[in-house]
Amino acid sequence: MLRKCKRSDSDLADSAKLEYLKQSEICKKLIFEYEKSKEIKVIGKNNLGSFYRFVNKHLSCPSGVGPLKSCDGTVLVDPESKATLLNDYFFSVFTSDNGNCPPFPNRISAGMSFNSFEVTEASVLKFINKSKRNSTSGPDGINILFYRNINQL
Repeated sequence: MLRKCKRSDSDLADSAKLEYLKQSEICKKLIFEYEKSKEIKVIGKNNLGSFYRFVNKHLSCPSGVGPLKSCDGTVLVDPESKATLLNDYFFSVFTSDNGNCPPFPNRISAGMSFNSFEVTEASVLKFINKSKRNSTSGPDGINILFYRNINQL
């Protein structure tokens, strides 16, 4: 419709263009309201995990690193050349290690040591029972509810 309006100079085309712009604004407002309602739902859930999932979904690029432009202006799309370009850049901006370690003062007195660590069934059960029910999964990908349900068997 907009293409027809650009080609024609008549009053009809002008009114069609105005109607198109009006409908376009309505559409933008509806999309904005929809996105706003989704954000309010996430906030209303009061769930930190769903909040972080929502934010990360909007921050990350689903296809990984997009195309990069090298110093000579060529566009790099294959992963190996992009990795090389990024590696060269990071190497150029970071400080190289000189091998000297700064002194770190002891935080505990000289006589103290940590020789043993005892894990008991009671201490594990106490931790499981004190954990929040809506906690996110750990590095193993298993939710705390799984451990709570196993504990009841």
